Parts: sequence; C-alpha cells; structure tokens
Amino acid sequence: MPSPIQIDYYTDPLCSWCYAAEPTLDAIQSQFGERIAIRYRLFPLFENVREVMSDPCRLWSIADRYRIVSKKTGTPINAAVWRDDPPQSAWPPCEAVKAAERQGDAGPFLKQLRVDVMVAGKNIARRDVQVATAYAVGLDVAQFEIDLGDPKLRAAVQADVDEARMENVASRPHFVLVNTQDDRVVIAGPRDIALFTAAIESLYHEQPEI
Repeated sequence: MPSPIQIDYYTDPLCSWCYAAEPTLDAIQSQFGERIAIRYRLFPLFENVREVMSDPCRLWSIADRYRIVSKKTGTPINAAVWRDDPPQSAWPPCEAVKAAERQGDAGPFLKQLRVDVMVAGKNIARRDVQVATAYAVGLDVAQFEIDLGDPKLRAAVQADVDEARMENVASRPHFVLVNTQDDRVVIAGPRDIALFTAAIESLYHEQPEI
C-alpha cells in the first residue's frame, strides 16, 4: 500500500477563514483516513494586535473580518472577543497548540480553541482558557501546564513561520500536499472538497507501493 500523503496545514487558531474551512478538513479526514497525514504548521496572524489595528493597509478590523467571513461562508462566527477581551498576540494560542502536540494529535485541541474564540467569544491567548481547553479535550492538564512554560514552544512556532516563508505562504488556510516522490500540490485558501479529493487521489496513486 502506498505511503500516506503528507499535508502541511498552515493555520492560526484565530483565523476565521480556517474555522470556516473546518467542515472541509473534517470531510477529507473522514474520506481518506490513514491515506493522509496532517501536520499542523502554526503561522501566527500577528505578533502584537496593535500592528493590525494601526496598519493603514488594513481596510477593516479583525472583528469586521470575522463578520465578513461569516457572511461569505454561512458559518456562524462570534466576533465579540475583539470587543470584550481582544487577544494581544496570536503567538500564545499557536504555542499552546505546540504544547498539545507533545501529547499526540493536536487537532482536537486546535479545533476546540477555535470553538472557544469563534463561538464562545473567549480570549484564547489567555493561559486559563488554554488550560480549560486542554481539560475539555482530555489532555494531561498537569503536563500541559508544564509544557506551556517551555520557551522551546516559541522556537517551534518560529520554525513553522520560517517554513511558511520559504513556501511563500501568503494566506491561511494554506495546504501543501506531498507524496513520497516529492510531487506536490499547493491549495491556498478555503477550497471545495472536490479539489482536495482530486489532488490526494492523484498524488496517492503516483507513488509506488511499499
């Protein structure tokens, strides 16, 4: 049987487009199962929220962007966090995902973080919210809290950022699909599942069986 297709998924827990794309990602995982292997690459939207709010090139605030994505995709998204308790940086949630990853698949933790911010309106840059999320998805909370204090988490996120820049990633979500022959397909932005299906099937059958 051929090896699984490696999918590098460049994302940020605060990205509303990534949240809207989750049904497609769920469908892909359900359809292909062990024929794909997803690796989460954390690519923070901003270092400091002031960078975003003060940038004259930005035509709308993050809260407005949440509302626009919700309207365009039909995905209910709660933008209240940007009014009530805005995250000051996108890095802490990304580092929390890296901490969760040390205990195995970080997917459930990442998904719950997005629910926390996009549905419940919680500030997922806060440590107490991250710890509660870890508990909700069944992680070893004591170990998670220890790992949150490890400065190597930032270095791990920085490595993903460096990789994103090498791959010329300009938006999120961004997917790089690669088989054992190093054939690759890049899918930028939220796309229909048919595009993913065609790419995965093609890459999967182009590689030799092992």
